[in-house]
Formats: sequence, structure tokens, C-alpha cells
Amino acid sequence: MTIEIELTRTADTGDLAEALSAEGFEADTPGSGRIRVEAVDSTVVARVLEGWAAERGLPFVPQHLDERHLVLSPPGS
Repeated sequence: MTIEIELTRTADTGDLAEALSAEGFEADTPGSGRIRVEAVDSTVVARVLEGWAAERGLPFVPQHLDERHLVLSPPGS
């Protein structure tokens, strides 16, 4: 299934796409601030997003909009 990820900071698009690819996901960047990945489950992708943000000390968490859409943004937004 294709999962869409929206980022709060568009400048992170390339770096996060590379991190997802390093984890074995096929990542596509259709536009600044958006990434598409092929995955069986969005919770697995969310764990990668959490780790990526934590490694960089960023105050972002993945939020599920539905099973095919995630937003990486500050908590509570």
C-alpha cells in the first residue's frame, strides 16, 4: 500500500526520504514536504519517523490521519 507522509518542515524531505530508503522502503518525493512510501503497515513507517526525529533532536511525532496518511509534526498540532 502507498503511504503519504506530510512534513512540517519541507527542508527535511530529502533527508527523511534517504532515511526511509536506508530502512528498505521505496521512498518517492512527489513534492516538497511530501513523501510516498510503499509499506504493508503505516505503524512500521511511523516507528521509522519517530526514530529519525529522535536522532536529530526534533520535537516531531508521526500522527496517523488514517491508515494511508501520516503527518510528522509537533505533538498536539
